[in-house]
Amino acid sequence: LHRPVGEFDVVVVDEQQRYSVDQRNALTGNTAHLIEVSATPIPRSMAYVLYGAMDVIPITQRHSPQNIRSSIITPNGVRPMLDKVRTLVDAGHRILVVCPKRTGNDDETLSSVSRVTARWESLFPGRIRCADSSMDDSVIAQAIDDIILGRAQILVATTVVETGLNIPQLRGVIVTNGDRFGVSQLHQIRGRLAREGGDGWFWVYLPNPVGHKTMERLQAVVSTCEGFELSRLDMSIRGAGDLSAQGNRQHGASDNLIYNRSVPSGLLDEMFEHLAVLT
Repeated sequence: LHRPVGEFDVVVVDEQQRYSVDQRNALTGNTAHLIEVSATPIPRSMAYVLYGAMDVIPITQRHSPQNIRSSIITPNGVRPMLDKVRTLVDAGHRILVVCPKRTGNDDETLSSVSRVTARWESLFPGRIRCADSSMDDSVIAQAIDDIILGRAQILVATTVVETGLNIPQLRGVIVTNGDRFGVSQLHQIRGRLAREGGDGWFWVYLPNPVGHKTMERLQAVVSTCEGFELSRLDMSIRGAGDLSAQGNRQHGASDNLIYNRSVPSGLLDEMFEHLAVLT
């Protein structure tokens, strides 16, 4: 991404949501065909799809059938969740716990990897490993290998595990302070579950009260595993970004649909609904 790579006829960008417009343009130039792959397309691309400016091929079936149960957990529901985790661990399965930050600080309302690791170690001594972006790649790789090989069963980590992580027998994922994660992030993290097929449990843990809009967003996430539908929700929340040919903002209000006027995402939704009726 940071050196001349020559010209291509076709460029395939996997995990599209992790790349900027400029990065993709640098690879494609003015002539290459671009194929973008993502479980959670960025709002700008989603708007292009809904406008008909980008062709889309939805992949609606996985190579292995899954049964993922998603739920929101408040402090009153912690005990049943822990009981299920213990059942899974005792059966030899793996658990992932995702935290919004690495270490503790003055804000004790947010769970950190360091504090959560200590707490889980007291519950499952010797079965815990941790990983965050401050660690060397070799340390992170060793922690993940320990989980894969069964030397430990519970991985506590930050979003370094958001994509690209494949742990066999990963049956449970807990996202602590789930309100601090976006729609796309939550769906990507959930995508680590049961990748070989079968059952999986996804818990969004909310240790603190959240507002109505936040709860509405999280309820939408746990109500469906359809990434395409969640991407529409993400676009309605964050805005479609700059849709002009020169634009590189991938979310936020668009200033290019109506000259000199910022267009909120809600207006875009209404426009798409009217277009659907007309067509």
